[in-house]
Amino acid sequence: MEKKKILIIRFSSFGDIIQSMSAIDLLKMMYPLSEIHFATKKEFASLVKLHPDVDEVFAFDKKEGLLSFINKIRKHHYELVYDAHKSIRSQLITRLLYNSLLHYICTKSIDPVVVTRDKDRFKRFLLFFCRKNFFPKPFRGRVSFQAPLLKLIKSDPVIKKIAFNFGEMRDQNGYLKICQELDKKTLTIAPSATWDMKKWPLSHWLQLIEKLPDYRFIILGGPSDTYLQVFEEKFGKRIINLAGKLNLIESCYVVSKSNVLIAADTGLLHVGDYLGIPTIALIGPTAFGFPSGDNSITLEVSLHCRPCTKDGRGKCSQAVYQKCLVDITPDRVIDTLFSKCIPKA
Repeated sequence: MEKKKILIIRFSSFGDIIQSMSAIDLLKMMYPLSEIHFATKKEFASLVKLHPDVDEVFAFDKKEGLLSFINKIRKHHYELVYDAHKSIRSQLITRLLYNSLLHYICTKSIDPVVVTRDKDRFKRFLLFFCRKNFFPKPFRGRVSFQAPLLKLIKSDPVIKKIAFNFGEMRDQNGYLKICQELDKKTLTIAPSATWDMKKWPLSHWLQLIEKLPDYRFIILGGPSDTYLQVFEEKFGKRIINLAGKLNLIESCYVVSKSNVLIAADTGLLHVGDYLGIPTIALIGPTAFGFPSGDNSITLEVSLHCRPCTKDGRGKCSQAVYQKCLVDITPDRVIDTLFSKCIPKA
């Protein structure tokens, strides 16, 4: 059985790194004895280490500099390098280090096979400026991260759920104890997103909670999501507001223990999808935020203007702001919750 030493490069962002981990699953299927290394930004290194099949993580720190980072990588004689980012930084690594005379002089070895995930900029231009969509519908991120590697072998995409290796979680602030108390009447929601256009309307979230009076809700979010305090103010003890109180790994841990996750197009959505948690994805204007797993249900509406953005930036063209999300009603979410995720009590 062939053994390979493999490097995957993906520096950001949260959701993309989660989806790019699907490349690890495919590579392990292709080369079960392989040793897999992963290069990413320092702030995401602990996230990548959660994957049970990653043997080593290289954490890029801007203070350290790119040349120092490259020197660390150069010591390893990789047979396959997968550039899952195609940024200027990742291309400097793959082109200047591996596709160069410098690589041979320093390592006395031939270049490894370098595979690159293309950004399909022309297709993006056609989609966002000409309204011609040549991407797969829906665009499943995990599948797209495997597609360049599938050209090496004849195989279907490997979409599987993963159990992250959290190890011994330290509950320093006492917030994680809620995971020991979860019951079927506790739901997890991630209402926020990096860009406002991707957020399901706050009024819809409030209606959703109001229409489910027998349920408690765990709220996940970042330090800047102070607006989520409104849930506590309105619903009191039914709300466990952990927004801004957990780090990235702790938030992933809570998702892993959840019964159901309801989320906007955000990184935690892809965590739930990847870990096999029953997940309801509220997808609005974005083109590339769809989950991939059978455990996830995507709610969306059909509008001629969708998708209109790759990540939530830009302006809404509709008379009703965020019509693509406004028209996903709380009642529709509740119907999906009880018909697809949990039996109604």
